Amino acid sequence: MIKNVYPESELTGKIIGCAMEVHRVLGNGFQEVIYQRALAIEMENRGISYSREHEMDIYYKDIQTSNTRLQFKRVMKPNKNHSKSKNHNQS
Repeated sequence: MIKNVYPESELTGKIIGCAMEVHRVLGNGFQEVIYQRALAIEMENRGISYSREHEMDIYYKDIQTSNTRLQFKRVMKPNKNHSKSKNHNQS
């Protein structure tokens, strides 16, 4: 179900579909990099633009605590406010 309240809802659904297809084809047990490469192929096949491997600063109460590497960047548009969220998994 796509909710209009979320501006990237349709795109998110497409990306989830790509991830599900990768999992359906590969199954469990491979290293993360294999899934990353397969997801890149699936996203390209479906015409979803993306870029890979970006550094993102992590903030806690307006203080930079560290940074992390995003594997894919498209739906996520990192900014200071976005990276403050408590339970945010980037991989």
